[in-house]
Amino acid sequence: MFPNLSLPKCDRLQKAPFNRVRRCSKTSRSKNLRASEEETKKVGFATSPLPRYSIFGVASLCWLGAIICPSMAAGECGPAVAGVVTCNDTSNNPFADGITYASPGIVAINLGSGIILDRTAGTANVGVQLQTFTGAPAAITLSNGVVVNTSGLYASGVVVQSSGDMFITSAADIAVAVPTSIVAPTGVGTYGLQAWASDSSGAANIGIVQQANSSINVSGMEGIGIYSLNNGAGSATISASGSIGTAGFRGYGINAWNTLTTGGTTPISLTEQGTVVTDGEEAVGLYSLNDGSGDASISLAGQIETLNYSSDAAIAYITNASSAGNARISASESASVTTKGDISNGLWALNFGLGEVSVASGGTITTDGASSNGIRANIYNSASAGQAAVSMLAGARIDSKGTEANGILVNNRGVGASSVSLQARTFVMTSGARAYGISITGTGTASLRQEEASVISASGEQSFAANLTAAGYVDVNIAGVQRPVVFSVLASRPSRLPPIPMCLSDRAGRFQAGGRSTS
Repeated sequence: MFPNLSLPKCDRLQKAPFNRVRRCSKTSRSKNLRASEEETKKVGFATSPLPRYSIFGVASLCWLGAIICPSMAAGECGPAVAGVVTCNDTSNNPFADGITYASPGIVAINLGSGIILDRTAGTANVGVQLQTFTGAPAAITLSNGVVVNTSGLYASGVVVQSSGDMFITSAADIAVAVPTSIVAPTGVGTYGLQAWASDSSGAANIGIVQQANSSINVSGMEGIGIYSLNNGAGSATISASGSIGTAGFRGYGINAWNTLTTGGTTPISLTEQGTVVTDGEEAVGLYSLNDGSGDASISLAGQIETLNYSSDAAIAYITNASSAGNARISASESASVTTKGDISNGLWALNFGLGEVSVASGGTITTDGASSNGIRANIYNSASAGQAAVSMLAGARIDSKGTEANGILVNNRGVGASSVSLQARTFVMTSGARAYGISITGTGTASLRQEEASVISASGEQSFAANLTAAGYVDVNIAGVQRPVVFSVLASRPSRLPPIPMCLSDRAGRFQAGGRSTS
């Protein structure tokens, strides 16, 4: 349990700027992860994350008999040869009924350049789908020059389901749309590329690759550009180098999800050529979600932009309380992240398990909205000894604008350390009332390291360059520039602090103008 620490009663600090509650939609959630507003006010922790959503693809629903599906055409590209279907005949364009194979002997579908699928609009339409449960690997490959267009409620572009390993490789241009006249039920979305390992007793692995110079555009409620869903003990892996766009409420650019408690990893990679743009409330650009025992990780070298309220660019999220897995995000020098709505996060790693969270950024992050954060790292399990760490690599920059905005926000409810480090030539800039450049809160130790030629800046009423609150030791080692040169520090143990203007408090309520805190 987090100790009942009182906030320092400085003139410039009236309250912790984290007493906001993420808006919860009227739809059912799989877990109630939000902390109470009262608790948030007491300890300065931000509220809990965007929950996961119980969403399955149209093919899933058809195979499970959850909805009435239209008749599936089969064999549109002719018979398989050694289990492989090859489709190069463009005379059958536009394949208005799609391409579907569900024979136990077929393990791969290859579409050649020039193949066009333009499905007649209708419920549960899928452009290309492969279903096999023999345990053999299953794969769909779409060459450059392939076009897939589908439209209708529960529509999807490409779907593969198998009891064995499965792979999708796409260089195609894919568009999936739900007509604006249709209001889709919450919890069921549309997908550009989807692979589903549905066997919870299996250990199938999923791999989806979107190649450069290809595109995926999805519209409608809870639409997902690329979706890797693993109900077994294997991993769900996605790599994207093309462009992805979603338009609609809770749209995800990329989602890798492992639902089994013993499941593997959920890595997502957006390469330097890759771009993701979401336009809709409560959207996420990249979402690595792990209910299993492995890591949730994101590697970012491309560009992400979210355009609406409560929309996060990238989330790595571990939900399993007994998992030792780590939630990690790394962004290279070429990475660019932009959010344009209130209550939005640039890069967010969070862990309800026993492992660590870490975010390392060498790129550029820009947030414009109240209560938004450039980088956020959270551990929510009080039994965790894991560290919550944020690293700004040389050349990295964060610009956060808005009331109660934060450049970097680190919260650790476990007993492990909380830390932020800034290498040379890094910038953390915030502007807005009650804005913090860096905020570190934890039940263990809290530390801030700043190298020379780096800048922490906060402008606005009651704004601080840095805020450190810890039940343990607080360690501040700064060599760069802070604007204003004012820190807020609350610690329950004697701490090592620099001789700069500070608002200091210990648990006994004693204050000191600078240097070491009182004991």
